[in-house]
Order: sequence, then C-alpha cells, then structure tokens
Amino acid sequence: MRVSQLSHPTVVTISAEASVLDAAKLMRERHVGDVVVLEPHRRVPRGILTDRDLVVGLLAQGVEALSAIKVGDVVGRELVTVYGEEDALECARKMAIHGVRRMPVLNITGDLIGIIAYDDLVAWLTRTLSELTLLFGRQPARESERRPGSSGPT
Repeated sequence: MRVSQLSHPTVVTISAEASVLDAAKLMRERHVGDVVVLEPHRRVPRGILTDRDLVVGLLAQGVEALSAIKVGDVVGRELVTVYGEEDALECARKMAIHGVRRMPVLNITGDLIGIIAYDDLVAWLTRTLSELTLLFGRQPARESERRPGSSGPT
C-alpha cells in the first residue's frame, strides 16, 4: 500500500513567523495535534510543531511569553518526511528509526500533499491483519467444498 493511500490530504499549516500561541490556537480550532511549518511562499515543509513540543518543550519549562516566541524558533531542524509513492511499511520503519509519530507526505517535487500519522499505519495494519485472520475460518470450509466427504483438517 502506498503512503498516499493512507495519508490525510488536508494539512494544517503555519508560517515560521507566527507565534507559538497562534499555533496552539490553530491546533485547538482545527482539532489537530500538529501544524506543518512551510517555507515562505511555497508548499515545501520546513518543520512540524506538535502539541507535545508546546507542552513538554515550553509550558513545562515555565515559558510564559508564548506570543513572543516564533514557531520557527521552536521547530526542530531535522524534518523527517515521506514521499506519497513510498510503501506504507517502509514509512512505518522510517517512523521507528527516527522516533516520530507524524510525517509530512511529499510529491515527487517535494511539495506537501498530505500528512501521515502512526495511528493511520496502525489502523491499516489492524485492518489488514483482521482480513488475514478470516482465512483461518474460511480455509477448512473451502477444503470441504473442494473435497466432498472430507471433514476438514486433522
């Protein structure tokens, strides 16, 4: 399965020049746990700011002037991304290797086309494994249909 088939095409984005308070308000308004920071005047992701970055990185340290801190000053410099045409299992490996739960999804030119989260991959894998478990129940019945008089596996 390709990443683009599992990712969400609607991505909440923000400018690096916006305040982290504005980012927090945007996350609340849009009911999301992250915002993707874009390059100026382009759809190229520069970073990702998560609710965890705000809570653990700023609030827990006693930072109070959230309206004075720019998003660009808080986002990490190493952004892990994935291309929409990549395999979903490879995406999961990449998340595990880099220790990230969300990744911006890019097209071949590097423009943002979506976002994928750990939860999206878990839901897909769960559905896939559930479908595979149906085989256990269907296989004996199929065997009986193919070989009349057979009572199934012994």
